Amino acid sequence: MTTNKRHILLNGYVSPENYRSRSNGRSPQVPARDRAVHGISLLNQYSRILNHYDERPRLPPVTDEKGIYVRLISFEQCDLPIDKIDNTYFKLCSLVKSNNRETAIIYINENDRTKFTKKINDYLNPSKDGIEFPRNHLLIDSIQNIELADITSFWTDKKDLIPDDHGVEKWFELWLKGNKEDVLNIARRLCERINGRLGNTSINFFSILLLFLSVRVYRD
Repeated sequence: MTTNKRHILLNGYVSPENYRSRSNGRSPQVPARDRAVHGISLLNQYSRILNHYDERPRLPPVTDEKGIYVRLISFEQCDLPIDKIDNTYFKLCSLVKSNNRETAIIYINENDRTKFTKKINDYLNPSKDGIEFPRNHLLIDSIQNIELADITSFWTDKKDLIPDDHGVEKWFELWLKGNKEDVLNIARRLCERINGRLGNTSINFFSILLLFLSVRVYRD
């Protein structure tokens, strides 16, 4: 059982201070941009991504997902609005901050590709303006560039560790979520697609399976 004990107070060794959280939260303040210049620039960037996707050879999918991964790069000193890029239409895969900019990788299902186009078009349309800003101001005015994601977009180590010795076989960790049999089937299809070799061992972390994949690296 516990009993009440008197506290020991050492005068002169402590000073009272108000509590201050280490987290300042994400600032909702996003500066307004030149609507026409900025909106059309993003629209053109996203249109090029869609065109590139449509022009690529249609290969059998490795997973059940059919869509694109895009990279959103924020303006300097500007946070990307998480609730706008992780919702019913867009799936946030990663968010990192470097050199005072945020970079988000989002997945957009093939059926929802036009949703992002509509976000930009509504931003460009004065008849859809809010009281103070264009519609979708927080989202569109926080993004400086939109790019098609590549394999390096999913790299979680330091960028200078990305292999640059072309044609040399390297081992990589492959983290996949799902039941073991489905994950192994995905890994096998991936190895077949990229001419890789699947390791003989795996590590199970609850719903995530860690696999090891050997492949020769070629970068454009």
